[in-house]
Amino acid sequence: MRKIKTIFICFFVLWNLFSLAQVNDQIVKSIVRVHSGSKYSTGFFWKNGSTIVTSLHAISNSNNIEICLSGTTTWKPVSLKKVHKLSDLVLLNVSGYISPNFLTERYFTTPSFQTKCFTIGYNSGSPNYISREFYVGLSEKNTLKSILPNTLWNEVNSWGFLSLSTEVVYIEGQLLHGFSGAPVVDLQGKLIGVADGGLENGAAGISWCINSKYLASIENSNDDLEILNQTAINNLFASEEYENNENASEYVQLNEFKFKKIKTRTFAQLDMTGKYSSMDGLGLKQLLYNFSAYNYSSFRYDIYLEENSGATIVIPAGDVLETEDGQIVSGSEKIKLYLYLTNSTDIQNSSLLFEGNIMPNYNISWLADQVWSYQYPYQGPNGSYVRRRAYYGNLGRNYLFEALAAKDKYFLGAAAKRDNLFFMTTNDYEAWAKYAIAIQLTSFTN
Repeated sequence: MRKIKTIFICFFVLWNLFSLAQVNDQIVKSIVRVHSGSKYSTGFFWKNGSTIVTSLHAISNSNNIEICLSGTTTWKPVSLKKVHKLSDLVLLNVSGYISPNFLTERYFTTPSFQTKCFTIGYNSGSPNYISREFYVGLSEKNTLKSILPNTLWNEVNSWGFLSLSTEVVYIEGQLLHGFSGAPVVDLQGKLIGVADGGLENGAAGISWCINSKYLASIENSNDDLEILNQTAINNLFASEEYENNENASEYVQLNEFKFKKIKTRTFAQLDMTGKYSSMDGLGLKQLLYNFSAYNYSSFRYDIYLEENSGATIVIPAGDVLETEDGQIVSGSEKIKLYLYLTNSTDIQNSSLLFEGNIMPNYNISWLADQVWSYQYPYQGPNGSYVRRRAYYGNLGRNYLFEALAAKDKYFLGAAAKRDNLFFMTTNDYEAWAKYAIAIQLTSFTN
């Protein structure tokens, strides 16, 4: 009996793997690259293979739209068939072509919390598709309004597309540039929604997909394509314009983790999109007051994302990241940045190990600066916990800012350490300001 049960379990697992492989194959064959003006996004054949669904905000020139079928390199011109502004969706038509591969089945209600889902799309204009896995997040009313802070509602109303009442599916994970318009499906291949946002949240982001219910509405829509607010669209994370340069593929490897550079922003840009939902805005405000002698608004930062964990690190733009002693490092001998990520069952121990590595003789040579240290970890809106602290070292000659963050099974440590206090120049102090602010911005995305 036990042998039969074991055989049944093995058969069940193999069957699920086979079914998932079929779903992957189905999605891959249905997706297309979409190019309009200066924007690249993703779309997919829908219903009977005669139309393509993609995002309205990814259409920057309605008279110049083309698509590239999965597995090919040839671009085909397409025409705009339907526009539905409420859902930020459009239908495209390929003249004289019907795809044999298309999606049909969708959810008629919002999937339950923690439903595992995934999408396949084209990142940053790349000709090669990649997949992203997510979980359906918890949102009280399943509308765009319910997942965005109220300080942003007026801006949404000015966009000219979407609406605070638009029904969305909040997803735990971060959509990548170019994924707008990609199908988000469950493990059985049923369409949950269309990847749409999202919104830049400082260094991180808030992501959602448009509820698949709107696919029934778009075919009957009589909306016109108006000139959209491009400034607002540029704040949509997944739809950022693609710049064809080598920086688009920059990444650094740390053990099993790969940090990929996703954008470069000034502090002013990060502050504009992140201040409304910053989990610890007071600490940042104190830091900026301390560095008021410098033009910190113009400081430029590179943002790197580790896609599987959601760890988001911020470094001064142009810094070269290297691995050293199991950590990512950058900077100089005077000012150095340390970054560490691990999959841990003991977050506290991982935190102590990180601090021990960056502060030798931790219990003897270093003293906490209570003015700049959080007494307790701060719980963020994305389920993460962050504690930021500062230390004097070696009788005040050294100083260190650190961020200790945890989310699910991951621990993220970041620290900026300043050495040789008595040999610091004016330029060194300005550089220190850049690194200290970078630590304040490093955390987990949603």
